[in-house]
Amino acid sequence: MKRLSIVLLLILAMFGIASTTTLLHTHLIRAPVPDEASIRGAHQAAAGECTDWSYYGANGPIHWAKLFPHDCDSKHQSPVDIVNSTPRKVPEIGLSYASSKLAVNREHYAVLVNYDPGSSISYAGSTYELKQFHFHLPAEHKISDAGYVMEMHLVHKTADGQNSAVIGVLFRARGAHNPAFKPIIDNLPPPNSEHGGAGPLIEALKLLPANRSYYKYSGSLTTPCCSEPVLWLVLAEPVNISVDQLRKFQYSQGGKRNNRPVQRRIRAER
Repeated sequence: MKRLSIVLLLILAMFGIASTTTLLHTHLIRAPVPDEASIRGAHQAAAGECTDWSYYGANGPIHWAKLFPHDCDSKHQSPVDIVNSTPRKVPEIGLSYASSKLAVNREHYAVLVNYDPGSSISYAGSTYELKQFHFHLPAEHKISDAGYVMEMHLVHKTADGQNSAVIGVLFRARGAHNPAFKPIIDNLPPPNSEHGGAGPLIEALKLLPANRSYYKYSGSLTTPCCSEPVLWLVLAEPVNISVDQLRKFQYSQGGKRNNRPVQRRIRAER
């Protein structure tokens, strides 16, 4: 009798092991397997380097959240449509911009000007140094669902490189030539080229509208790795350039867009 009990216990134990193995096997089969692109994108984003992207096709903006889920799938992504908001007039943005040598090139699909050290903004007790400015065609941000023909981003970072602030400037194609942009336009890189020309000194302050009221919100970079947080200060007053000047920017881009679509609609902070 005792021997029979032992045999029964052994049989039950064997069934238990088999059931557990079946459950584990079923769980492993059902677990989602990330594709190679998602794994590569997550590794790149974690390293702060995202290179395998574009504005078209399989690596275009609608796929960035999948390609770079570490950041591009986060909750506070930019650009945005700023709706039902009143521009801020205070606190003012403390602008301390000097002139810089001008060299116009193309990086990451955008016409870009790197800025010499020594220019900065102060905002809410922090100082951010101007690193570069670049252009998106058409504009990335919208104001109450209104779009613009172009947008300039002046990218700033704190001294430790840990915090970013971007001033967004919107453009309309209206009126006469804007002389402040002539040195840039005269040195635009040809289509499909990364290298433009070098010109006289450039003054970033002259590229801004006279009215410096702005919308403020917390968002992200608009290109991968789409890193958050970024302090966004989007100027409410657009800058006017002529139709001919806009066409020259468009020609430099080969007629292709380089804007990320709006990610969300927000009410800017007051």
